[in-house]
Amino acid sequence: MFCRVLSRWPIALLLTISALFTNFVHAAEAFDAKARQIWQLLDYVAVDYGGAVDDGKVLNGSEYAEMQEFAATAERQLGELPQGPATQSLREQAASLREAVANKATAVAVAQIAHELAAAVQRAYPFPVAPAKVPDLSRGAQLFQAQCASCHGAQGRGDGPLAATLDPKPTDLTDHLRAQERSLFALHQVLSNGVTGTAMPSFGALPDDDRWATAFFVGSLSYTGDFACRTLRQRAVCRSDAPCVLSADETGRA
Repeated sequence: MFCRVLSRWPIALLLTISALFTNFVHAAEAFDAKARQIWQLLDYVAVDYGGAVDDGKVLNGSEYAEMQEFAATAERQLGELPQGPATQSLREQAASLREAVANKATAVAVAQIAHELAAAVQRAYPFPVAPAKVPDLSRGAQLFQAQCASCHGAQGRGDGPLAATLDPKPTDLTDHLRAQERSLFALHQVLSNGVTGTAMPSFGALPDDDRWATAFFVGSLSYTGDFACRTLRQRAVCRSDAPCVLSADETGRA
């Protein structure tokens, strides 16, 4: 009976419904991607602002300009997301962040505002911040050497063969203090989207599993041996019943 009724529907109406549904899905995906990108920009400001400004003084002009650009871009893109109950609060927080950067506020203050805003964005426009399955660290190590070592160096110290030609310089991924500030999801987002205004390209063409594997491997570079394993387990990278210690070949360390 249902099929007979359905068969009477005009084909044009069915096509219209299908097109509307497709457009809705595409719009939802676009908003999800934008929310993730805003989160990435805010995380970048929270982590890297301290390298640009100290005690109200600019330490690095290009990095400070980058922080200003990222804060302004995050504020603008927030205005492009669908409005909801949190919209006004998010916009006020974004304006506070932009002003804090413009006024050369302390790194602690800027990081707090940026982290709180990033968390609020994730609550207002929920998106997953962890992989669907445990990443393959060996695969991540292989991808890092193939795709990243030319800039970041075999050991991730930011001293690859191309590093001297780049401005800003590639990040030293072995910097322990910076690694403690940056989340694994942030690394995944950088790999997925690249970083505007730098030589860091997007690796969005890679399968998501590969991007997560590379992100988790990069997250291990500032740690060594058993401590790396314990840290990754705390971050839910490795099962508690499985070994996850990386070999010297995998990490690029002797």
